[in-house]
Amino acid sequence: MSLSPQKRRKLRLSDSEAKNAALLYDFDHVNKLIHEDARIRLDFVSKVSHSSPYEHFREACKIPSQTMNLDLSVRRAEEELPRRRRRIIADPLNDEVYETFHRRMKKEERSRTLTDRGRMYFEMDNLKSQLELLQQHDWNKHLPTLTKINDRSDVDELLKKRQATMHEIEKTLAKFANWEARSSALSAEMKVWESQTLTRKRVDDDDADDVDETVLDVPLHILAKERRQRRIARDGMPIRILLRNGHQVRYNPYLSPTVVVEREKS
Repeated sequence: MSLSPQKRRKLRLSDSEAKNAALLYDFDHVNKLIHEDARIRLDFVSKVSHSSPYEHFREACKIPSQTMNLDLSVRRAEEELPRRRRRIIADPLNDEVYETFHRRMKKEERSRTLTDRGRMYFEMDNLKSQLELLQQHDWNKHLPTLTKINDRSDVDELLKKRQATMHEIEKTLAKFANWEARSSALSAEMKVWESQTLTRKRVDDDDADDVDETVLDVPLHILAKERRQRRIARDGMPIRILLRNGHQVRYNPYLSPTVVVEREKS
């Protein structure tokens, strides 16, 4: 049976109203301790019956009728060493096969990140404009478009929900400002690290003077001495730490630290 056009329009209108109502702030079904910053009072004197739990979240707070006995005994599984491969099988697909796909996926991921970032900034601009509307003298006209109001003639309800809405918007804007500051700090740190990495690559090349043919005329002991001086100026000198127990620790910037036994002087 087909519906008349009027009923169809009415159904579409009700659906749109339900969707719009779902986007509003609803402080009626939220604990007041959350959005009013009320103090929690602990009462250790009165006896509270366990048969009447806190039912603010309705069905989610009901005590289950049956208790389940879970077997929590731990069973230790026997570990077997992996079998040793007799030969190394070469990979038939090299990394070059996937470079094009990886590059394309990386480009798409970057574009999606920029899109999400733009959408986030757009939402924050909307929140700022909504906060400005609530701070105007005709805020009571704009509040029902942001928050669910039961009675628009109730001044106390309007004032409380206006304050709660402004508080929620300010908290969201504060979280966004914190994220933006951390994101910019991390980006700056990454740029500094990348620049230091490039500089370190240029400096760590101690054999960069090999491209100059004049080094062929320099004796090896003089060339080694010059390179050693450059390393000491950049990374420091090798050191020894005497432990007073017949051992000493030798440290070299280019080698792993070693512990050796002191030789007795004859």
